[in-house]
Amino acid sequence: MRRYYFSSFSILLWLSIALSGCSYDPVPINYGKDVCDNCRMQIEDRGYGAEIVSPKGKIYRFDSGECLLQFLPGQPFPADQARHLLMTDRSAPGNLIDARSAYYLISQQLPSPMGAGLSAFRSQDSLRAFHSRYDGEMLDWKELYLRFTKR
Repeated sequence: MRRYYFSSFSILLWLSIALSGCSYDPVPINYGKDVCDNCRMQIEDRGYGAEIVSPKGKIYRFDSGECLLQFLPGQPFPADQARHLLMTDRSAPGNLIDARSAYYLISQQLPSPMGAGLSAFRSQDSLRAFHSRYDGEMLDWKELYLRFTKR
C-alpha cells in the first residue's frame, strides 16, 4: 500500500492555487454577450446595466437597474451585505458606479431596457444636467430601493 506524505509547503501551495480564483472584485459587463440574471435578456445598451457581487463573491449581471432591484428581495443576503451593488453611469456609458451612493432619474423620455426609465449618475451635477433636458423624478438610493422593493 502506498503512503502519501504532504509537506506543509505543498499543502499551502495547493490552498493558494485553490483560493486564487476567489475574488470579490466586480467584473465589467461584456455588452452584447452577457445575459441578465433576472430577465434573461442579452445585455446590450452601454448606458444601462447593473451588477451585484454577493457576500460570497458570486457575480450577477443585469440589463437594467430595474432588474437588479427586482432580483434583490429573493436573495439569501440583504442588499446592505452585498460586497458590491453597481449601476452603469448614464453620463459615462459602460462605467459601473456604486449604486448606494449614486443619484437616479426616472424619466419616460430616457427609456431603459425594462421600461421604467431608470438612469443612474455618479454625481448630482450629472443628474441635474440630464434632468434639465429630460423631465422626470430625481431620487437617491434609499428612495429608489424602497420604491422598487415595496411592490
